[in-house]
Amino acid sequence: MRVITTYLNTALLIFFLFGINTKALAQPALGVVWDQPETLKEAQSELDLFAGSGVEYIELSHPVNNDILSLLDSTSFTVFVRLQPEFLTVSDLAENKDEYLSQLTSDVNRYRNYTNIRGIGLLSNSQISHPDFDEIFLPFMESLASVPNTSFYAFNADKWYYLDNTDQHFAIYLPHLSFAETDLYRFNELMNSKNSLVFVNSNWLIQAVKNYTELSQSIVEYKQNKNWQLALPDTKPEPSSFPNWLVLLLLLSWLGLSVQIRFLPYIRPMLIRYFLAHRFFVDDILHYRERAALGGILLMIQHAIFSGMMLFMSAKVLFSTVGVEAFFHHLPALAITGSNHVSFFFLGVLAVLITQVIALFWLYLPAKHIEHFSQTINLYSGLFFIDFILATITLTLYITGFGVTTLLSMALVFVVIWYAAFNIAAVDMSKNMAQGKLTYLLFTIGLHAIISIGLLTYLLTSTDLIQVLQLAASL
Repeated sequence: MRVITTYLNTALLIFFLFGINTKALAQPALGVVWDQPETLKEAQSELDLFAGSGVEYIELSHPVNNDILSLLDSTSFTVFVRLQPEFLTVSDLAENKDEYLSQLTSDVNRYRNYTNIRGIGLLSNSQISHPDFDEIFLPFMESLASVPNTSFYAFNADKWYYLDNTDQHFAIYLPHLSFAETDLYRFNELMNSKNSLVFVNSNWLIQAVKNYTELSQSIVEYKQNKNWQLALPDTKPEPSSFPNWLVLLLLLSWLGLSVQIRFLPYIRPMLIRYFLAHRFFVDDILHYRERAALGGILLMIQHAIFSGMMLFMSAKVLFSTVGVEAFFHHLPALAITGSNHVSFFFLGVLAVLITQVIALFWLYLPAKHIEHFSQTINLYSGLFFIDFILATITLTLYITGFGVTTLLSMALVFVVIWYAAFNIAAVDMSKNMAQGKLTYLLFTIGLHAIISIGLLTYLLTSTDLIQVLQLAASL
């Protein structure tokens, strides 16, 4: 019954509020997200251009200048106004219900008397797809139900959703702020789609109709006969690029390893013995026949860099640009280079460098029979030779466009190796212990496992953190 009512309400809203007939639904109407001009003269000029370009819908961001509202009231445009709340999780809404309700009610009432405002956006880039959203947001909808002839919607990433039907978007956005001819391929795609509305940025449209005559002609013809045809430019859209600095970083890492093998003669036998003759490798370290620590230190630094690369690639496949903004909106202290994907790289590097230092002292201090810190460094870092192969495979898969599951699986393998390095080193360091071996293993491997399980349990049960990750991944 609820599903039938939801679809009926949506159909009535579309028909009654926006006047979209059956013919128009076959292809979308055109709207602009309007950046408010500074003067009324500019505003009138742009409105005239929009009207001549077939625009039927305009969306503005709150607060809207009163003079512009009055100007719009004398036009035939259907107007949407998007309010300020952004990046909200269902916990935010539940915990601050009264505050948000009061603010939204006040903002909505500001536009109550403008008859051509038919839609008000209550939320942007928020957790509307969460199973509990409808129940938590119901008091908001009930409180605002008295506002006549107005529908309420949410904007997420590049789509608009009615708040009584968040499963199906009613409009889509071409998110380009300035015009390039290659954008026309995507615009043409959207205009030939089954979307009810297609929005573009006002600056993009102004530049587009001035710089590409065929577009202006197509829009005018479309306004007259609802038959969309556009002559596309010869310029083809460029394939999505990948960060070249990742490849450079990988090449420099391999170059650094080759330099180590060339100028640090113990590196090559160290690598071979760790994987093919591990017992002899451990004996060499414990009996202090292999003393140099530089190779191990460089391996740990390289491991931290590879960790940053892995976290960056994982974030790229999980989070869009808007998703990253949502993530750092809730966790601003982690935004090392700002709200962008590169912050994840530096976050990974710093986190691993810090934990590696902690791990070394954790292994070294209770091991009374180990006299030299370099022994701990070499035993702990040996496993990180695998990073070079794993990072190379992962980056290759990332560049060639493999799916999320494959890349995250590779990242998980990387984390398992990192986790195993500590435990393997603890077992290796305990081999020459005459007494206290069990105590050492309990203090290292045992305590390490307990802390790891505790942190994992906290992460899996931390509702706020999980919701932030879900929100970021959904945008």
